Amino acid sequence: MMNKKTLNLKNDKRAVSPVIGVILMVAITVILAAVIAAFVFGFGGPTTAPQASLNLVSATVTGNRVTLEHQGGDSIVYANTQVIITPDIGTPGTKGSGGILEYPTGSYEAGATAVFEPGEHAQNSVATTTLVLGQTCKVEIFHIPSTKLIFTGTITTVA
Repeated sequence: MMNKKTLNLKNDKRAVSPVIGVILMVAITVILAAVIAAFVFGFGGPTTAPQASLNLVSATVTGNRVTLEHQGGDSIVYANTQVIITPDIGTPGTKGSGGILEYPTGSYEAGATAVFEPGEHAQNSVATTTLVLGQTCKVEIFHIPSTKLIFTGTITTVA
């Protein structure tokens, strides 16, 4: 007799449908929650670098400073930049970090949200090396959030 009941339980499939239904409902709920969270918090895709037309205006030995002009395109948040200056191209070991772009002295804009916009000038004081009078220096500006190069240019230093 015991054997016959065991066979009947193995062939009885009445409890399978509710279990599968509950599993599917939980899966649908989790997927729906993930989709809603993605829309609410953003997809977190790669950040794009600003597209801007920049021009080197000057590189002066006095003050160890380079000055750039924003000629058009996207605005650039100063705090999102990393400036690398090579003061004497071709000389090994002269690459220096200038830190971030800075707003000019006396500018009304300041702080972490200050923005470099078309028509404005920005500057950078080279902190880790010295500009060489009459030499060609290379200036590179990287956009930190996207890790992309947004400007590269060369200029001859003056007094």
